[in-house]
Amino acid sequence: LPGSVLCLVLSLVSIALIPIGVGIVTTPWVLTGVRMFADWRRVLAAEWGGVRIPPAYRPLPKDANPWSRTFGMLGDPATWRDLRWLPVDMTAGFVTALLPAVLLFYPLEGFAIAAGLWRVFTDGGSTYWYGFVPVTGQASALGAAALGLVLLFFAHFLTARLLQVHFRLTRAVLGSNQGELAERVRVLT
Repeated sequence: LPGSVLCLVLSLVSIALIPIGVGIVTTPWVLTGVRMFADWRRVLAAEWGGVRIPPAYRPLPKDANPWSRTFGMLGDPATWRDLRWLPVDMTAGFVTALLPAVLLFYPLEGFAIAAGLWRVFTDGGSTYWYGFVPVTGQASALGAAALGLVLLFFAHFLTARLLQVHFRLTRAVLGSNQGELAERVRVLT
C-alpha cells in the first residue's frame, strides 16, 4: 500500500509539473521508479503465485535527453498500464493481499483469548467480541477458540486461492494486451 500510494502521488505531481518544466526532469526518474515497483510485483507474482506477467516496455535510447525520455515514457502504453494499476493495487490489491494474512493471524487471537486473555479484555464486566462470539467468561472464551479453529481450517484452503486472486488481478491490469501485441506485429509486417 505505501509503495503504490507513493508511486501514484509522485507520478501525478511530476506529470502535472511538466508544463512548467520541472516535470521534464523529474518524470523519467519517477516513472523509472514506478516501473521498478511494477517489476518487483511481477517477480513476486511469479515466485509466490506462479503467475507470469511479462513486462512490455518500449526501449528508450540510453543517451536521450530529458525531453525525449519524458515523452518517450509517456508515449509507452505500458507506462499508462502501470499508472492505472497503482490505484487498483492500493484498493482491491491491498484487500486481496491482506485477507490471507488476516485468515492466518486472526485465529491466534481466539486461541489467546481462550488461554486467559479474556480476563484483560472483560475486566470491569464489559463484553469483548471475537468475531460474532461475545466473550464474557471462560466458556465463551472457549467458543472464541472454536471459532478460531474453524477460521484456521478455512484459512488452510482459502489462503493460496486468495493470493492467486491477488496476483491474477495484478496480471489483469499490468499484463500487456494481446490485441495490442498483434497490432504491433501487423504494423511491423
